Amino acid sequence: MRTTRSFIPLAIIALGLTLAGCDDFPKDPVETTEHVRETGEMRAGLIAGADQDNAREKALAEAIAKSAEAEPVFDEGAAEILVPKLETGELDIVIGSFAKSTPWKKHAAVTKPVKRADEESETPQLRALVRKGENRWLMLVQKQVRSQ
Repeated sequence: MRTTRSFIPLAIIALGLTLAGCDDFPKDPVETTEHVRETGEMRAGLIAGADQDNAREKALAEAIAKSAEAEPVFDEGAAEILVPKLETGELDIVIGSFAKSTPWKKHAAVTKPVKRADEESETPQLRALVRKGENRWLMLVQKQVRSQ
């Protein structure tokens, strides 16, 4: 009984210390979320879509930027140009139509498709790509993608 009584306070202290270390979880190793909020600018790459004016992509980018208290700045082009810019930090996000098993998964984290889409379909659907490892940013982006 005596061992249990001395263990409980130690367990409470250990739990408190563990939880104190979680204040910045999930993490953004290169601080994309903080950069977007501090600069007030979200650098968005838009993949040229079939509609050519990228209306859906722009609307999604604007919603994501607004949730981060920022304004979107657009760079339009092909995935082959924009994804490397995402990887090097020149862009914060790339938005376009991607299949669930897109080969770009090797280079970036891929969100689920916008809310009305079939998540299991291999047909290209409106999705966002973010830099790998930027989990806090991915969560913010994913929340907006699901609400569209």
